[in-house]
Amino acid sequence: MALYRSIGANGPVVSLRRAIALTEYELLWGRDYVPDGTACRLAEVRPFLTITYRLPRPRAALDGGTQAKWSTFIAGITAHEHVHGALMRGMVDDIIGETLGLVVTDDPGCQKIRAEVERRVIAAHARYKAKNRAFEQSEMAPGGNVQRLVLGLVK
Repeated sequence: MALYRSIGANGPVVSLRRAIALTEYELLWGRDYVPDGTACRLAEVRPFLTITYRLPRPRAALDGGTQAKWSTFIAGITAHEHVHGALMRGMVDDIIGETLGLVVTDDPGCQKIRAEVERRVIAAHARYKAKNRAFEQSEMAPGGNVQRLVLGLVK
């Protein structure tokens, strides 16, 4: 129980509350817009995605029984956070699928296409957030995976 309390006191802050773990990402893009007569085409997209997992770790060695419980707990929490990472990678794939090769007519200066790409990126991000939120709700629900992992650690 002391280990779990320490996680609660020292875990990453998410929405003004402490969490057990956290997955963060930074996503930057390189895009090549190519004028094509009076149209513009998005010829290449290069995502630069960095995913950072912030996971708890004990400050000292654990005794045998606690170590066994910890190993099960941290494996489950790590798997949980990796789903968040997979959802982020899925969002990147979604954005590439929605934008690569896009052609906007009557846009020889490649300005209109940028607004259309931004619209599609915003929509893909909204879909990602909905999937992430649904996953988190199912995992955190009473009897859900995270609750089972916590109970396995503290009992």
